[in-house]
This record gives sequence, structure tokens and C-alpha cells, in this order.
Amino acid sequence: MDAHPRRRKVMTRRVIAAGACATAAATLGAGTASASPDVTTTTTQMTARIIDDDNGLLLFINKSRADLCTAARIAFEVELEAWFDGGLVGDPPVEPADSQQGVEEMVQTNRLVDSREIFTMDGKVPVEVWRLDGEDGGIDCTATDGAGAELFATGTMTFTSTRRSTDATVSGSTRVAGVVIDADAGRWNYDVRYLLKNRGGHDLYVQPVIRLVALG
Repeated sequence: MDAHPRRRKVMTRRVIAAGACATAAATLGAGTASASPDVTTTTTQMTARIIDDDNGLLLFINKSRADLCTAARIAFEVELEAWFDGGLVGDPPVEPADSQQGVEEMVQTNRLVDSREIFTMDGKVPVEVWRLDGEDGGIDCTATDGAGAELFATGTMTFTSTRRSTDATVSGSTRVAGVVIDADAGRWNYDVRYLLKNRGGHDLYVQPVIRLVALG
């Protein structure tokens, strides 16, 4: 893994913007959980984009790039990148509601135990894997709209996301794993996982673990 500070900073920005930390956002502002165990299970059609900087790829999860990249979405990404470049001053721009409306349902479970909140989400969802365009900047749609971008592979993969939060810390992981098939019918075993930790709303730690292996 390239540990160059600037590259790591860009990667972390993309992880946040692409949605790998999206489910953590719901817990970052959470207060002390109830002392009594409480379990709530719902379904959601959430979408996400996860970056694989090792291989120059971006995964569109539970929503195709074509369906995601509306004019409203592109305008949002331009505003979001400007917010990042401006030092994260004020509230971030509001993501279009249809950006988070995916194809398949996933199961979301929240558990409140003592002072801890445990959040999990999982499901089997369609995934498109796109090559990044290699240009500076860009979030999701705007990072895959240049001449170097192309659809690399598609498949159905297992998406899992887990968060554990207390008053001071949020930690967990986001992972998507499965077999994808490229345009030449080549099969790839693909596993992208991010370990996440946030203390007190600051000092976000992001550690990628990525494996892309051609199957014979």
C-alpha cells in the first residue's frame, strides 16, 4: 500500500464522499444509548460508492452509474468537492434523495446496549466496477466521466457494514465481496474492505484492505 501522505489524504476524502462512511454518519452525532437492550430491524435500499485506489477502480453499489449520475447528482458532487476544498466550513451540501434509492433491499439492524450502539447492514446487491478517469478531483460521477473511465466489470456482491459507537468513539468496517465478470467474460474474486475509526467527531482513521484476483 502506498503510504504517501497526499495520496492517503485524497483516498480518505474519496472514501468519505463515495459513501464508505455514509452509514457511520448516522451514528457520529448519537448520544448515550439506552441502558436497556433495544433491537430494531428494518429494510433499506441504500446505495454506496466505494473506492479501490490500489487498482484505480470505483464500485457503484446497488445503483448503476447511469441511474446515479443525474444532473442533480453531478451538481451535488461539484458542490461537495468545493466544500472539501474550502476546508469543510459550514454544513455540507445536501445529497439528492434519489441517490440513496437503490435496487435491492438490505437488512439494517440497530442494537442499543448500555452505552453502546451497534449498527449492522447487509445484503446481496448488484455492483458495477468502473475505472477512474485518472483526472484530478472528482467524487463518483465526476471521477468516472473522463476519457480514461470505462466499465470494468459487473456482478452481484455481498455488502456488509458494521458500526459500534459510544459517547467518544465510532468504529467498524464496510465491506463488499464477491465475483465480478469483465467485458471479456473474465471472472475476478473481488474483496474491498475499509476499517474505520473516529474519536469524538475528529481524527477519522481509514484503513483499506483490498484483494482483486483473477479466477482461472
